Amino acid sequence: MVADQLLERFEFQKTALAKQFPFMAQNNLWKGLGEKNADEEVGDAINTGSLSIGFVGGANAMYALFRTGAFRKISLPMTPCMERCLK
Repeated sequence: MVADQLLERFEFQKTALAKQFPFMAQNNLWKGLGEKNADEEVGDAINTGSLSIGFVGGANAMYALFRTGAFRKISLPMTPCMERCLK
């Protein structure tokens, strides 16, 4: 499910126009974006990046949700589940 959502978001982002990312274009941070016209889609420029699915920031997310140290009680039991998902 997460991979499908990530791919759907990526497909949407590919249709964005170069003029929506002036900083990225001016500094050519996405390879080839600096050479695009303002009204061109960025699809081929962002194809050189990478997408990943992971658990980075899980503790921060739990803290943001619960705003207490109790997130440790919730997040620690999730660790074995996360490990199984990665195998």
